[in-house]
Amino acid sequence: MKQTEVLSISFPPGRPDSSNIANICAHHKIRPRYMPKCLPRTGYGWLVRQSKAINVLEREYNQCCKDKKSQQRCAEKKWKKMVDKFCKDEKKSKGQQFECCGKKKGEEQYSCFAASAPDPQYRSTGGALSTTAAPPTLDTLCETHTALQSTFIYFLSDISDHESQSKQG
Repeated sequence: MKQTEVLSISFPPGRPDSSNIANICAHHKIRPRYMPKCLPRTGYGWLVRQSKAINVLEREYNQCCKDKKSQQRCAEKKWKKMVDKFCKDEKKSKGQQFECCGKKKGEEQYSCFAASAPDPQYRSTGGALSTTAAPPTLDTLCETHTALQSTFIYFLSDISDHESQSKQG
């Protein structure tokens, strides 16, 4: 199973071009941003790297979309920068890397990222414009992780209370 199939965070983002730049700019404010801080410290490094890459790219797109004359050129430059940095970070990490980062740096990686994008036209906005059922999102994982932590802490305190009552009685 691919890492990107575990959660739906729409990674990698599509390569900006003349067919999608209007959607990149029009839907910019309603595409999701990700808060990876709630994830456990181990086992989710790949998801944190993907989330951070998308968040940075979305901030960069915001700047590009303000300049009507060079939106596409700016967006593609920022997208390439995201790919380069993401793959650099992937190579530093332990474990399995995103498959496109194993390609030759430059156009070979860019083409692989573009071909791997689940939403190259930037039509999806995390449910805001889509009515189809989506797989679990990062927010869902964070909510579940937080709930499990709370339940586990409550469970441990309940056991501790029960043990103290048993010793007294």
